[in-house]
Order: sequence, then C-alpha cells, then structure tokens
Amino acid sequence: MFHPPRSRTLGFSLVEVALAIGIVAFAFVALLSLLPAGLTTFRRALDTSICSQISQRIVGEAQQVDFDVLTDRNNLPASSDNREFSFRMRRPGTMDVLLRYFDEQGNEIIPASPNRLSPDETLRVIYAVNVRVIPRVTLPTGSQGFPVARARAESGNLAQVTVQIARNPSGRELELNTGAEDDPNRPERNLWMPRGGIDIFTYSAYLGKNQ
Repeated sequence: MFHPPRSRTLGFSLVEVALAIGIVAFAFVALLSLLPAGLTTFRRALDTSICSQISQRIVGEAQQVDFDVLTDRNNLPASSDNREFSFRMRRPGTMDVLLRYFDEQGNEIIPASPNRLSPDETLRVIYAVNVRVIPRVTLPTGSQGFPVARARAESGNLAQVTVQIARNPSGRELELNTGAEDDPNRPERNLWMPRGGIDIFTYSAYLGKNQ
C-alpha cells in the first residue's frame, strides 16, 4: 500500500536558541550602557534651557528697576580705583528676600515666609538663585575699546548683574564667598563657591543708566 511522504517540521536546536538569546542579550547590554549617558546629556540640556530662561527673567526684571535703586546709589561707599564694591540683589518689591527658588519647569516658588520655605515648598524646589550686583563697572579699554578717561568717567553709569542658578533639589547648603575683599582681582565675592555634585550655572549682564 502506498503511503505519501510525511512533511518534516524543522525547528531550532537548543544550541541555536541559546546562541540567539546570547546575541540579543549582548546587544541589549550595549544599548543599556548608553542609557545613563543619554539621560545625563538630556538632563544637562534641559537644565541649560530652563536656567537660561530664569536668568533672562531676572535680568529683565532688573532692567525694569530704576538704575539708582538697582545699584543702591544712596548707600554706595566712596569709589576708589582698586575696589569693586558688590552686594546681593533682593527680589524686586521686597526688602529681605535674597535667594529665589524655582521648580522643575522654571516657575518661581515664592515662600509664604520671606527666606523660609515650608516643607511643601521645599519639595518643589529644583533650582536656587543668587543674584550679585556690582554697581560700578569700568568699561573695556584698549586699542579697540574706550579711552581710559572715558571709561572711568562712565563707570558710575554701568552695573554688572551676575545670576547664579544652582540645580539643588536636595537643598544642600551652598557656601557663599563673603570673605574676599571687593577687589576686581577677586570676582567671586558674594557668589556661591563650587560644590561637588551640584551644577551651578552663571550668567552675567551689563545694565546702563539711561541719560
């Protein structure tokens, strides 16, 4: 009696399956090893974008303030050639708010109590901001700049605003440089000192007095 040939179902052997799984696993390990670096780069880019927006907002607010108020002209010490007096800028409209706080989207968190965050507000803080003002800045000099005499004459009409933004969601204490003299060779006065594990973004702008 005639029997038709039976079709054989071909499959993979255990060795072939193990090799395939090994190759796929190796590829996944390589991809996963790139993930932390990619996340770090993404977070850094996001921080740069948000901090830039925050700094633009603060500089914009400073531009809206009367120049004599911004530089606290009534309380400025006498000018001298070897000193660059500086002070920390308060939030406009307040007398005692030195630090400012922002959430992960760059929205400002205004404490219910000045300079004192509640526990709920603390949980929302991602960025802390310190602003330093040098009320008398000498204009650049040199072959391509202004003459020295003109620079010194106009130095009372130009101020520098430095905005420091620290990504500090854990609320770690940042040390402020208050010990150095107001010396142009020590430009770090009234600025935060670097601390490991905390990114600090620094921006500067020059504001002039409208004549």
